[in-house]
Amino acid sequence: MSSPWAKIEKLEPVNLEDIMSEEVARDLQAKEEKHYMDIIGKNKEPVTAGSAAVVEDIPDEVLKAISGDELENDTLIAQMLQMQFDKEYDEELKRTELKFNGASKVSISYDKYRRAPLNYDFESDDEEEEIPDIRDRKNWDRFDVLKKEIASIPYCGYRRQNDGNMITKHDVVLNGRKKRLQTLIISSRISNW
Repeated sequence: MSSPWAKIEKLEPVNLEDIMSEEVARDLQAKEEKHYMDIIGKNKEPVTAGSAAVVEDIPDEVLKAISGDELENDTLIAQMLQMQFDKEYDEELKRTELKFNGASKVSISYDKYRRAPLNYDFESDDEEEEIPDIRDRKNWDRFDVLKKEIASIPYCGYRRQNDGNMITKHDVVLNGRKKRLQTLIISSRISNW
């Protein structure tokens, strides 16, 4: 087989024994490194405020700062900050996703690029759960009923009620509520931006 640029050379088949010996060598190397790390870890003396107190020039504030409790607190603070950063990144990713998808029928999900899991609770367990405001839900319930009412008007453009009144598709009350619903939807999208 040839190419306009050069002659393609056939690859030589790799011997299975060579592959197996390389894998065995890697496994042995990993076990040896782990064994030496365990030995070093056992012999290593943990650094505490008492062992650092041998040097008399170190002030008490510095000794307290390098104590184990402070380091644990610093680790906890760093983890909390990282979680907050991940949450902000996910919110930005969600806004980008909403902007990219727009009103298209087919949408692209960026879920696999999220840093924090969707079900991860960033708040502590001691805090009370947030109670949703009932007044907000009432507004949306009212608009859900409105959507059904608007959808009940047939293509002819009017509908008669049981009491004999006629409601048209140009009804002022229905159209005012419909516009208010559109305004709420747009404002919620803008606030999520």
